[in-house]
Amino acid sequence: MQLRLYKRNTFLLFLIIFLLAVTGVILYFNREAWINHKEMVFFSLIFIMMFVSWFFTWYEANADKRIIEKMVMNKQIALARITNGGFNRIIRNARLQKNVLWQLDIDLYDNDMNLIKTSFIEKLVPSQTSIPQGFVYVTYDPKQPEKIFVVPNAMISMYPDLKEIVDKYENNKNLNINYLNAYYNNGIVLKTFKQSIKEERK
Repeated sequence: MQLRLYKRNTFLLFLIIFLLAVTGVILYFNREAWINHKEMVFFSLIFIMMFVSWFFTWYEANADKRIIEKMVMNKQIALARITNGGFNRIIRNARLQKNVLWQLDIDLYDNDMNLIKTSFIEKLVPSQTSIPQGFVYVTYDPKQPEKIFVVPNAMISMYPDLKEIVDKYENNKNLNINYLNAYYNNGIVLKTFKQSIKEERK
């Protein structure tokens, strides 16, 4: 899903640049119509460009988080065990910030404890050089199985309504859950808790 969002955002960015360029060309070839109001047209164009730039940057930074939050609020989550991870590609956003897309192979347990082996693309921080094995919560909708994102641990604890789902997983002795420390820092970070504690002590 992250790869699809990246491609959509890239398309929108080029579309915005194209429309602004077309607007500039139209204004240039019709300058006789507005030359007497050039200051107003100039500042209006600058304002529009700044607003569009701000809006796109905000949209790009929050598109995945809005989907995750909406699905979490609708209790569309599942437990997943990350079994493997592989590099997909490096991406940059409109502010040229770098992230890395990884393909994560998972054993997903739906709310009925059915095991689904699948994989998805997640956006991780550039410092993530390997993928630890362990359990995380992910967004999951059986009707849209491609909409899988890692849910930060803190978000799970923010919604008391999820307690029943979480307890159901944690009370299942067959799962032998060992959670990863999953959190958001301009991209998802995945660490074992042992690794996180070791880094905090440095």
